[in-house]
Amino acid sequence: MNKLTKGAIAGAAGLTLLLGGGTTFALWNSSAGVSGGTISAGTLEIASAGKGSWHANGAVESIDLKAFRAVPSDVLVYTETMNIAAAGNNLTATLAMSAASILPADDTDSADQALARYLKANAVLTAAGNGISPGGAPYTITGAAGTQTVDVTVTIAFPSFVPDSANRSSADEQASMGGAVDLAGLSITLDQKARPAS
Repeated sequence: MNKLTKGAIAGAAGLTLLLGGGTTFALWNSSAGVSGGTISAGTLEIASAGKGSWHANGAVESIDLKAFRAVPSDVLVYTETMNIAAAGNNLTATLAMSAASILPADDTDSADQALARYLKANAVLTAAGNGISPGGAPYTITGAAGTQTVDVTVTIAFPSFVPDSANRSSADEQASMGGAVDLAGLSITLDQKARPAS
């Protein structure tokens, strides 16, 4: 074979390899419409409906938290009405108190740390309103509830310092004497529950 013939054969072989590598040439095509539509995202929002208030030991009169000095066995109660907008066909959310609601006034002070731990462990959140699950915290809210008003109460009971008492929950009670906490970050959270993987 001369050089020209060899070149033609090599070119033909190369073209065959390219076509055999899965490449197709579709000259015909078709499409069909389907019944589509608009997808709208739901909502999940929580906002204060008014100013909340603090009360001590069941008293009707509200207290100024900044000026109040708690003593053993004091019970402080915070109440507030909140608006919740929850809309979504498969939406389920959890209402709870944020982890940053009760913090030691001084991160380096052991009494402050002990008091913060004790109050966090014993703080109680209650909520009442349409669409809220019965029972204790954390509460569940479903998207079917739409917009609703919820009454939220946070109860914070200070240690009683009763030695050898059955009600004594931990060593933090005695260690928290003289401690101080920061409640400026007190907040209620509304978090969507993750759906289990299918």
